[in-house]
Amino acid sequence: MLYPDGILTPYGFSGKFGIGEGEFASPAAIEVEGGRIYVLDRGKRKIMVFTLKGEFLFEFGENLEDPVAFSLDGLGRVYVLDRVLYSVLVFTTQGEYLYSFGSYGTGDAFFENPSLLCAWGNKVAVKDKDKIKVFDYRGEFLYSIRLPAISMDAGKRLYVLLPDGLYLVDGKRKRLLSGYWERVRAGKEGIYLIKNDRIEVYTW
Repeated sequence: MLYPDGILTPYGFSGKFGIGEGEFASPAAIEVEGGRIYVLDRGKRKIMVFTLKGEFLFEFGENLEDPVAFSLDGLGRVYVLDRVLYSVLVFTTQGEYLYSFGSYGTGDAFFENPSLLCAWGNKVAVKDKDKIKVFDYRGEFLYSIRLPAISMDAGKRLYVLLPDGLYLVDGKRKRLLSGYWERVRAGKEGIYLIKNDRIEVYTW
């Protein structure tokens, strides 16, 4: 697991807070592939690479400004989402920089507020505002998916608005209410649904 103070213990070893080699300043994400552990450290603005025993191997990402997410595609590529650059930077699993795609803008191939990233095979998806934008591995835009409104309550239950109603996603998907709303908010007292500047409240 990753802890805010820089301790990494997914395989029974611990890290150390700092900015030196193998030390953690602000670890934010982790992936394991090919017998190696990859850690995104936002404080150091680097991807750090370790063996499964916790031995530091190397780090890369000298051209990163504000990396917020990363993903490995299983084909030897590492995709890093940089929020300051409004770009996805692509590296090999050995840390060699390959290319980047994306910039600030409102078109399909541009980003306004990118926050999440996931790569699989020859595709990579980026969450940008209320959309998931899907690209091929070269950065060519393929399609986008508009996200439904979502909210989570104190019990970590996820509520999702789809065109036909409000759903509870808790292991399985269950429709709670039929209808159309624009936004949902789960609070202490119940569910708040918003449509056309009108709020409907459904208490627990």
